[in-house]
Amino acid sequence: MMNKKKDPDKTSESYSAALFYIRNTNIELDKDLTEVLIMLKSLENLNHKICLIFISNFSTSESIIWESVIERLNDHLSQIREQLTHLKENRSSHCKLHSNLFWQQNEDLMESLAAEYRNLEEIGFQVLPPKEKMYWRMNVCDVQSETCTALVSLITICKQQFNFIKQYTPIEVNTITQTIINTPPPTYSLNEA
Repeated sequence: MMNKKKDPDKTSESYSAALFYIRNTNIELDKDLTEVLIMLKSLENLNHKICLIFISNFSTSESIIWESVIERLNDHLSQIREQLTHLKENRSSHCKLHSNLFWQQNEDLMESLAAEYRNLEEIGFQVLPPKEKMYWRMNVCDVQSETCTALVSLITICKQQFNFIKQYTPIEVNTITQTIINTPPPTYSLNEA
């Protein structure tokens, strides 16, 4: 049985499906990076909301307690956005990107972001009046936690997608795309390919 020849139709179908997956990964990376940038904007908007909550509950002299944390949060968000925007805009040109360093720096920024949000949560629970604490938990802490968790997961997916496609040059991707268009896998329509 091991000496049987492979069915050429099955081999062609597997090859076409693999090419389709490679092309689709490129498209999905672009979509996922766009989604990450939207999530970062959402966190920036949340930070603005936090400022409004604190402004209405702190005196001007107490603002130093939370302003520096917000400033660091916004700085981390800006750096992450800058990194991923650079990746999104330059990935197709296969710019020289030291991948391990890039992703390690991104991971460090995400850890710092999470630590700053925990710090901010504690400040809120320590100083906000009791009637504000429930709102703080539901509309700030929970939203921030869910968004950051989803953000970490999506960035991890982007990293895997990037690492998968970075081995292909733009010429190879174009050749793959043309091959898919010329011979789409039987399970896909020409529009899907």
